Formats: sequence, structure tokens, C-alpha cells
Amino acid sequence: MAITNFEVYATRLRDDKLSVKLKLTIAHELCESLEFFQLQDYSRFVSILWPVIRDLLLKTPAVFMSTAPEQKLRSTLLEIIQRIPHSEVFRPIVLEVVTTLVSLVKVENEDNAVVCLKVIYELHRMYRQLLESVAQPFLELASEIYRNADQMLKAMDSMDTPASLSTPNVNLMSPSAMSPGPDAGDATSKNLNKAMSSFKVLTEVPIIVVSIIQANRRHAEQFVTNILPLILHMLELSQKGAGLQPEFTSHSLRAANSDLITAQSKTLSFLAFFARGFTALLLPSQDRIAQLTLNLLCACPAESTATRKEMLIATRHVVSTEIRKAFVPLADRFLDMQVLVGSGLASQCILKPFAFSLLADLMHHIRAELSPQQLTLMVDFYAGCMHDQSLSSGVHTMCAKLLHNITECIMQIPDKRHGRVLLLSILRTFVSSFSAIGSSAKAAIADIRTDHAYAEDKIYGPGELIRTNAFEQGDKIKELRFLLRSLVTGCKNVIYALRKCDSTLALGMHPQTHSVRDDDSTAPPQPDSDAAGSTTSIISNQEAELAGFELDLLAALLREGLQACRIHDIERVKVEVATFAANGNKSCTDGSNPVLSREAQLKLVDREGKEQIEHFANLFVNLDPAVFHELFTSQFDYIFHTMVEHCAAISSVQVFVAYDGTSPAFISIMLRYLCDRLDTLGSDDEPLTSTMLHMFKIAFLALAFFPESNEPVLQPYVQPIINSALNIPKGAKRPENYFLLLRALFRSIGGGRYETLYKEVCPVLQSLLEMLNGALGFTKCASPMQELFVEICLTVPVRLSVLLPFLSLLMKPLVFALESGPELVSQGLRTLELCIDNLTREFLDPILTPVMDDIMTSLWLHLQLPSSASTHAPVAARILGKLGGRNRHMLLTRFPTDASEQSSTSDERLSIPLAFEGLSGLVSMPLADAVLFSTKVLENRVSTKQLRVVRKDTIEFVIACARYVLLHHFAVPTKSEQSSDHGRQLILLMAEPRSQMRLANISQPTTQGSQLFEQRIAACPSVGDKCKASVCIEEGSKPVIDVVSQSTEPDTASLNDLSLEAPSSAAGAL
Repeated sequence: MAITNFEVYATRLRDDKLSVKLKLTIAHELCESLEFFQLQDYSRFVSILWPVIRDLLLKTPAVFMSTAPEQKLRSTLLEIIQRIPHSEVFRPIVLEVVTTLVSLVKVENEDNAVVCLKVIYELHRMYRQLLESVAQPFLELASEIYRNADQMLKAMDSMDTPASLSTPNVNLMSPSAMSPGPDAGDATSKNLNKAMSSFKVLTEVPIIVVSIIQANRRHAEQFVTNILPLILHMLELSQKGAGLQPEFTSHSLRAANSDLITAQSKTLSFLAFFARGFTALLLPSQDRIAQLTLNLLCACPAESTATRKEMLIATRHVVSTEIRKAFVPLADRFLDMQVLVGSGLASQCILKPFAFSLLADLMHHIRAELSPQQLTLMVDFYAGCMHDQSLSSGVHTMCAKLLHNITECIMQIPDKRHGRVLLLSILRTFVSSFSAIGSSAKAAIADIRTDHAYAEDKIYGPGELIRTNAFEQGDKIKELRFLLRSLVTGCKNVIYALRKCDSTLALGMHPQTHSVRDDDSTAPPQPDSDAAGSTTSIISNQEAELAGFELDLLAALLREGLQACRIHDIERVKVEVATFAANGNKSCTDGSNPVLSREAQLKLVDREGKEQIEHFANLFVNLDPAVFHELFTSQFDYIFHTMVEHCAAISSVQVFVAYDGTSPAFISIMLRYLCDRLDTLGSDDEPLTSTMLHMFKIAFLALAFFPESNEPVLQPYVQPIINSALNIPKGAKRPENYFLLLRALFRSIGGGRYETLYKEVCPVLQSLLEMLNGALGFTKCASPMQELFVEICLTVPVRLSVLLPFLSLLMKPLVFALESGPELVSQGLRTLELCIDNLTREFLDPILTPVMDDIMTSLWLHLQLPSSASTHAPVAARILGKLGGRNRHMLLTRFPTDASEQSSTSDERLSIPLAFEGLSGLVSMPLADAVLFSTKVLENRVSTKQLRVVRKDTIEFVIACARYVLLHHFAVPTKSEQSSDHGRQLILLMAEPRSQMRLANISQPTTQGSQLFEQRIAACPSVGDKCKASVCIEEGSKPVIDVVSQSTEPDTASLNDLSLEAPSSAAGAL
């Protein structure tokens, strides 16, 4: 825009001779051209045109007719000010602009004043520090506007606009008045209220006041003290005259009433700001504030959704302060949903989350001060909300938390029966919520298994699909899990409170007895015995009915709670279906369990789901023993089938058996149920049989927790379990399950601690061992069934003294055990060592003789196997030592280890004849294997404490063998070349000077040790010289025999004189 254009606009707008309509056209053109200005143009625009606009606004009188040219001109000029960017170009005139606008508010009509107030708020937000001087004048203006509230109401009552002059105004709720174009002169005219007497203007005042007080705290306290009565009086206007009632027939009056309600909602927000920052000033009027808040919610029109929302938010801020105590008498009114959200459809769909948040804050803080009647209303209200499926899971969770938070207050009700009824009502509501969660989980799992997407009408419910508020949207499954966690926590509090309210949960199955006893102990004697008996009978009948209801409710809680926990099973089912699909199969339309075994399913159970089930199971551990027994006896069939379908539910069983108060009773119920159905253990229903075995194992393991109380419980079932294996049903498709059960039983009760249970095994011991020995003959070698039979035989839980008559029946399983896997080998070695330690040779040898060869073969084998070096070899060596002379007859028979050894006899190998007590003649002890093993030991470079001791013994052994070979070579002529080769190797090992040094320093290189060894070797020149030793061997000279003989005399130094503490790396050279 040219430079002269600003001056032209200023000149023409300042010209008094131009008509108002022409000036309106010029102002409208100027307003439309603002968007084309550059940044540098605005500074010139402000400096040139602002004085002209200011003068026009101040000098031109305000008009109150919407179609008057003067009104349109003023509206356009204010719009120009509003559209100027509030940047640095505005800073020089901001104070003057705000001062001008404040003065205009006092004289303008309501439409223009609203624009002025909006501009003031924006400028104050941008330039707070520059507008400190305007703070006090505006606060005075705000007080004056609130002071005119009565005049505003009178203007509403006297408003009676003819129909010809009144047309619907769709923009009536809009706070801004946009200027019309210059060609809009024929629009319908309407009267405009004065700004100081308009609810529209009052609506814009609170937010500006809050901004000023936040920036100027020094004006706050005095201003709040002065304006608080005016604010409260303004809020009371809703109670005056017919003008505040919804029966308006005139559109203008309905619009005016809407303006009033909107202004009051803004004022309530204004009051909420004061309540948080100046609570002490408002406390004297807290009762009045609470009543006014309730009246505003009741008077708000059904269609004013935004206004009601603002009221709810403001009320929530108010009740978050100490003023909330004044809401206690009105709590029952706030529990009316009609009061909170009204009757409008939009309000019902949008405002419920805000209403529930308000109630949550209010009731949470005042719950301790509520009367029993108010607590009853509160329970009914929130129970109804939890039954309302149109509400989101988040709202249900909030309601559940509020219900279990008031249980402590219900416990304080003097009438225990009244409190008991309220608690049962809460518990029944929670059971219904459990049922809803279980239905959602069942629908989701069915959709996954049938290869369908989640059906929204199944998971969300038809009522929830119409919700559009973002507050209620999210992951439905996560919301349901969070709700489930809240419900379980709530049930725990409710059950605890019921026990405090004289419930059967604490008193047992006959509460009428307690009630009568209490009444008899506290009431004075009644002269009329018939009347007393009649009263007692009535009380007893009522208590019996209530006790029956409690038990039924607990049963429903147990059933529905277990089903609800399946919400954590969805991820596991997804993995199962994915695995099933990965194997190239299609989904099961019948919902059957795909592919994965029970063990694999249990591994897929997430930690959160397991913890949730355990948390739920803890609800029942503190019940009265009689109630607990009655509950689980009647419901165990349902519990069992639930565990078959939902494998994670087995965690609840572990909770019951691990608690001392419920362990004996629950194990008794469980074992009786399972033993009655032992015939189904051999079926091909893998989930069923796996669940039965798992529960049996848990029952057996409970002995370790509480042996004194659980041993008598298990005693009646030991023989039936053993007999089930002895008398397997002919139609059993999985007979191995009975032996798995037997193994689990024997593993758990072994160890010598359960004498009572051992006595139950004795009558069937012989039959059991004979049957197992016979079964071993029909099983494949090293098969799982063979190992199972062997382990059962070796772990029979009886004392050794009882087992002696049948000890021969253990020999065959013992041999199989020593030839099996590591676990069975360990068990077999322990059994064999136990027999050797506790039985005499005369008794044991005849029993061992038939299998002695097999046993000795296995023992020698475990000494040779590398895998047995650290586990089985030491035990095998210890057993051989304990056998004493009985193991030496094995030396009379050579067991070949490979094909090369089979071709050589004992006479052809390097050996030494030894004499043993009890054996006639000499036994040839092979030395070749020992020499080879000694070479491997000396070549091992690893340094450990054990190897240091072994190396010391190995060196002594090598020297002793070398001396023997020299003597044997010349004293006993032999034709064996192999024996001669071993002798030559040993002589060369001793004759090599460097080898001598290495042997001396094999443990630790010490000069003293080396010198001592060299001296001893040098004493025998023939041995010390490699060449001479070789010649002596070849020529067979007798001097060599003398020399070697001399070297073996007792005065010859041995390696014990050397320092052998740490191995040397030189050993590897040997």
C-alpha cells in the first residue's frame, strides 16, 4: 500500500462532512485490507490511523440499535483494533488502547463491549507489565458490573419484543459481534442492551479479572473481599421470578435466560478460582456456596451442554478445597444423575465422565462424614453405574474404587446388620462386573480361536458403541484388566469388612447361634417367654436367610472371578493359534485347544495373569473354616473344569495349599475329588489328565509346607493311589499317567519323615515290586517307561528294614538304573551304597551275586566315562572301596575296552604279579593302561589343586614302574616285544637328563630339588647315561641288575624329599 493511502484513509475518516455510511464503507475497506499489510506497514498504520480510530470511538456516541450505521461503524473500528497483530508495533500504544477500551465498556452496547473485553484480555495477556496501572480501574469496573446484576434481571423480566421485530438469531450464543458489510443495511433490527446491564458482558469479565489478579497479587485480597458478596448475589439470581424458569415462550426471553446461565457458569468458575487461592475468605460462606452450586446444576437447561460442563469442572475445583465439608448435607442430591448431567442426549453422552470425576473427588473426601442413609444412596448410585453397560470400563473402575473405599465407613455404622446388607450389595455388584469381564474374555478368546476379528458388539457391548468421547476410548482389554485388578482389591476390602460386621464369613455356618447368645448375654430377662422365643426365632430365620445368601454370593464370586481372570489368557491363546497356523493347519472352528501341550501352555502364562489369580485366591483364605469347606466342597467340580480350560487358574490351588489355615481342608477336598475320578486319569484327554497330575503334585508337595497337619489328610489316599497303578483299567489309553502319579507320590513322601504314610505302603509293597519287575521285562531298553518303572522301584517310601525281604526285587531295577541317565545313575548309586553301608556281607552277597557282574561293569564304566568324572566317578570309586575284597575278583577277568586289546592276552602286556588275601595264586595287574594314563596326566598343562596332588603320585608311580621294569627285564626273561617296548620307554624317560630335570621340577622348579634328583640319578651311572642303559638292556649285563637293585634299596632318596607343591609348565614336554 502506498504511503499516501494511510494519510488518505486518516483524512477521510477525520472529515466531519462525510456521512456515516461513507465512513463505514471506508472503514470496511480498511479492515479488509489489513491482511495484505507487511510488517513495516503496521507501525505506520498504528502511528497514523490509531488516533483517528480513537477519536471516532470516543467522540461518536454509542447507539443501541443493531442496524444503525453508527453501530456498524463502531463495530468495524473495534474489529480493526482486534485484527491488528499484537506484536512489538503495538507496544507503544497498548496502554492508551486498553484505557480507551475500558472507558468504552462503560458506555457501549453489549455487542461492542464484548469485543472490547476480548481485546483487553488479549492485550493484558501479552503486555502484563505495561498494564499494571490499568489493573485497579478494571477491577472497579468489574465490581460495578456485578453490582448491576439486579438491573440485568429486571431488564430480562421486562423484555417483551414484538414478533415482527424478533427473529431467530443462530449466532446469539457467540460472544463476538462481527461487523456487517456495507450492503447489509436491510437486515432485521434488534435492540441492544447497555454493556453495564448485560449478562453477555458479565460473562467476559471473570477471565480478565483472573488474569489481572495473577499478575497483581497486591490487589487480590481486598478485591475478593469486596466482590464476593456481589458474586454470591449474582449466583442467586436464578431463584428470582418467572424469568429464570424454563417455561419461556418468547425466543428473546429464552436467549436471555441462556445468557444468564452462561454468565453464572463463568461466575462459578470465577468463584472456584477464589476458592483455591483464597479459601479462608470463602469459608464463612461455604454453606451458601454449596447450595448455590446445586441450584445452578438443577437450573441449567438440558440443551446447554457446554455450560453444564463448565459448571461441573468449576464444582470439582470447589470441592477440592476445605469448602467441600459444606457439601455433606447435599451429598444425596449430588448422587442424582439427573442433577449432574441433565436430561439432554448430548449431555448424557458427553458429560458423564466429568460428572463421575466430580463425584469421585467429592465422595472420596467426605465419605467419613456421611450418614448411613447417605452411604446407602451412595452404594445404590455407584452399583447402578457399574451395572450400566453403556459406561466405559474406566468409569466402572472408578466406581469400583469408590465402593471399596467406603467399606471402612460402612464398618462404622452402629447397626451391623445394615452395614452387612450394604457390603453384600457391593459384593453382588462386583460379582456382576466379574461376570461381564468373563463374558468379554470368552468372546475374545472364541473370536481368536475361530480366526475372526474381535467382534465389537461382544467385547464392548451395544451400548458402548455410540460413545465418541476420547476420554472413554482406548485398549478395551487393558481397561478390563485394570478393572479386574480394582475389583479384586475391592472384594478383599468388602470381605474384611463383612467379617467385622458379624458375617458368617467370620462366625461360621450358624450365625443365629451367635446372635441368640449375644442377645441372651446382653438383654435383661423377659417375663414373657413366648414373646422372647418368637423374637429369637424371627432373628434366627433372618440370619439364616442372610447366611445362605452370603454363601451363594461367595460361590458366585468364586465362579465368576475365575472366569474373569481369563482376560489375561488372551495373549496365550494368540500364541497357540499362531503356533497352530505355523504348522500349516487351519484354525479350529470348534474352539478346541490347538497343538501346544499343557507344559507349554503353562510357560506362556504371563506373570501379571498369574499374580492376578493369586491375588483373587487370597480373597478366600481368611474365611471361617466351616464356610471355606462348604464353599469349596460344593464348587470344586466347577473349579476343576475351569482349570482344565484355563491352565493359569491352577495358581489358585497353590495359594490355598500354601496357607496354613486352608491347606488341610483344601487338600482333603481336592484329594477326595481327584481320587473319586482316578479312572479318568488314563484317558486321552491331555488337558484333563495334565490338570489332575498337576493338582496331585501340588497336594503331595504341600507335605513339605505343613507336614504335621497334612500327613493325616494324605494318609487315607496313599493306598488308593498305589492300587490305581496296580489295577490299571483295561480301557486306559494312557496307562503311564498312573505311574507318573505314583512317582510323584513317592518323590514327595520319601526322605524318612512320614512314618504314617510309610505304613500305608507296606501292605502293597510286594505286589508293587513284583508288578514293576514284571513290567520291566516288557519295556524297551532305555525307554522312558523303563526309566519310570526303575525310579518307582528305587524310591519306594519304606524303611530299609521293611524292604529287606524284598531286596532281591530291587536288584534288576538297580542294574537298569546304573545303565540309565544321570538322575537314575545317582539314585542307583545311592541305593547301592545304602545297602552296602547298612547290610552285612553275609546277607548282601547272596543277593548281589546274580547281578554282581553287571554292577561291577557299570561301576568300572562310570570310572572311565568323562561325563561321570565330577559326579558319578567319585561315588563309584567309594563304593568299590567299601566292597573291599568283593571287588577284587574282577581282576581275575579282563574286560577288553577296544578291538586292539582283545587281540592281546595278559601275558603279552606289561603287567605285575600281585598277591591278594583270600585269593589263591598271583593276580596279574596290568601296567600298560596305567603308564598311558600317567603320560596323559603329565602332559596336562592345567594347574589346579587336585592336579598338583595327582602329578606327585604320578611321578612316584612312573619311577616305581621304571625300576620294576629294569629288574623284571633282566631277572625274568620274556619274549614279549610289547613288554620290552614299555620297559625301554620308562628307562629312556628316566635316563634322559632333560627329562630328569623336568621330573624334578614337575611341581615347582627349585634348585635344591633339581640338584638332589640329579645326585640320586648320578649314583647309578648305568641308568644316568642313556647310551649305557641301552647297551645294558641289549647285552643283558648283570651289573645293571646290581645297580638297579642298589637304586631300589630303602636308603635311596624318593620324591618325597623333593619340593612338590606347584606344577610346572615343563610337564607338558613329557
